[in-house]
Amino acid sequence: MKKVILLSYYYPPCNYVPSSRVKSFVESLNKKNYSVTVFTRQWTGEESTWLDYISSSREQEIVVKSENENEIYYLPFKELEYPKTRIISKLVTLYKLCRGHLQAEVGLQQFNFINAYCKKHRKEIKFILISSPPYNLIKIGYKIYKELKIPFIADIRDYENNRILDDLRGGLRSRLDFSLNNFWMRRWVKKAQLISVVNKEFFHHFKQYNKKVIEIRNGFSQSNFTEISSRISKDPQKFQIGLIGTIYPQQDYKMLFEVVRKFLDENKGDHIIIKLIGLKSIEAVSNEVANILSNDPRVIITGRVSFEHATQELLKSDLLVYPAWKGSKGRYSTKIFEYLGSGNKILICPGDDDVIDELVKDGGKGFVANTFNEALDYLNVCYQMKLNADYYLPTYSTVQSVLQYSREYQNDLLIHEIEASMTTEN
Repeated sequence: MKKVILLSYYYPPCNYVPSSRVKSFVESLNKKNYSVTVFTRQWTGEESTWLDYISSSREQEIVVKSENENEIYYLPFKELEYPKTRIISKLVTLYKLCRGHLQAEVGLQQFNFINAYCKKHRKEIKFILISSPPYNLIKIGYKIYKELKIPFIADIRDYENNRILDDLRGGLRSRLDFSLNNFWMRRWVKKAQLISVVNKEFFHHFKQYNKKVIEIRNGFSQSNFTEISSRISKDPQKFQIGLIGTIYPQQDYKMLFEVVRKFLDENKGDHIIIKLIGLKSIEAVSNEVANILSNDPRVIITGRVSFEHATQELLKSDLLVYPAWKGSKGRYSTKIFEYLGSGNKILICPGDDDVIDELVKDGGKGFVANTFNEALDYLNVCYQMKLNADYYLPTYSTVQSVLQYSREYQNDLLIHEIEASMTTEN
């Protein structure tokens, strides 16, 4: 098999969203006859908050595990300590940015170990695939390329979102940080064999520095959905509304939950259940939503759960709801792809007049409501259809328009482009 190196801060058992994208890369590469050596940090799988994700690992020795054709190097991680004085801390951060140490609070801290491994296996390695953020992983790929001439591919999920997606200029310090990040990233990605990004906004930004850019969206795992759906079924006696994933304070979520509150007030009985999976990840949002819903016993709110658990609840739901981002461009939510993959009906409230609205409408699975009454009417229609046993539930795996949003489909596009770029280079 051909050998590939994959650098990613996030990887299972870490249950943060990027882990799923990276794990799917490994699975798709295996199917194309590549063995993958992954370098990641150590995780317990119990992490649920941002502080957990940047905390020191429990073990301080490198742990190596074999998975089929692959090797996973779980590297120890030491939490970055900043000066307690705020002004000094800011000056230290600025100094690091000037020196090209981007997002220093996260990353893989064993460059020499990774570089030595690549040097030892230099003739076997076809390319290095890098999952970013953190940005500093691209620096590792750049440095290895400069020394060993091993080509690297930069897969960029997020990049200066406030500036590029939200067009928020910020103050002087924010503009300075953006300029420094951009200075170093521009230097590094110019040498990339290929850049993959998740939306058109990033595509146009990085196209300025490297002509070889491709859009590879997030998606749902068709294989996982197929396996999990074979073991569960919807409750014919219940009408379950589901929201799966984190909701952020910047999202316009109040109207959606006020609609749900009105629906619950008008429809009594325990045959209705509302499951908000992962909402407790941000306490302020969770508390406000619980208050809007008057702590109704039919509402279940959880923190972050395993991918398996989240997928089960997603597939069990009769209607999936989500408040899109307002005032942003290109802000896909990974969960929207999973919503589409489930085959369930979807209510977006409010819409974003952008990519979320387009996805839901193109998939033919949902409704975008921008007013209270539109959302309530659609919710009641879905409820009546369930009561009348007239609820249409298509099999997601047979809908071709949805399959293009699977991780498998997107990964095949990426691997094809990588191989094509290698052929062109040769």
